[in-house]
Amino acid sequence: QQPTPLWFCFCCALQRAERLKAPSVLECFAKTVNDYQVAVTNLGEAVVTDLQSPRLLHCDARSLSLPPDVPLADGMITSPPYPGVYDYLSFARKERVKYSPDQSTSLMGLDGLPDGRSWPSGWSSSAEIGTRKAMRRQPAAFAAKWQVDQFAWMRAAVGCIRSGGRAALLVGDGECGIKALASVQDAAERSSFHVLATATIRSTKERSQQYRGNRRTEHAILLEVP
Repeated sequence: QQPTPLWFCFCCALQRAERLKAPSVLECFAKTVNDYQVAVTNLGEAVVTDLQSPRLLHCDARSLSLPPDVPLADGMITSPPYPGVYDYLSFARKERVKYSPDQSTSLMGLDGLPDGRSWPSGWSSSAEIGTRKAMRRQPAAFAAKWQVDQFAWMRAAVGCIRSGGRAALLVGDGECGIKALASVQDAAERSSFHVLATATIRSTKERSQQYRGNRRTEHAILLEVP
């Protein structure tokens, strides 16, 4: 069984319900499905109809390269991990276990449920960028490693975008005192991106009055390949 839009919406609804402490997951699911339909409809209306069929490339962003038959991209939209804030793959493994307690369901790219530490390499957290568990294990070295990874994926991205092409990023400030905007600007300049514009949103309320999802300062950044 391959992942479907409804499974995607269901996973998003679970996260929304937990974050917002909603009384009903089903209500969140209905709203998520509606939001997804609106987004897909808007995308369909905006997309040029004579574009090539999409290609899905699965690889480490730090070593991303396009196949010879794929032209350089006009642009890129991404949201890098917030440094030291999340453990995406750990969360994904826990959620995958919930959906298949009998270990037999084919779902999320896995035929059945792996035992113990026998998860495929693509589900391992060891190579994940900026994880919270990595920060806790080596807090003194975390910021430097984060910056190395920032530069690595941005250098790879530059090689996949045509001259004049642009990249739009959304990233939030992390732990260990890491300021995401300064981090991205530094890595962008060293990887040959040109910073065109930035915008920052931060709460001005006292922390006790801030909603959980609005406490972290976030930045939108627009880059261009010379």
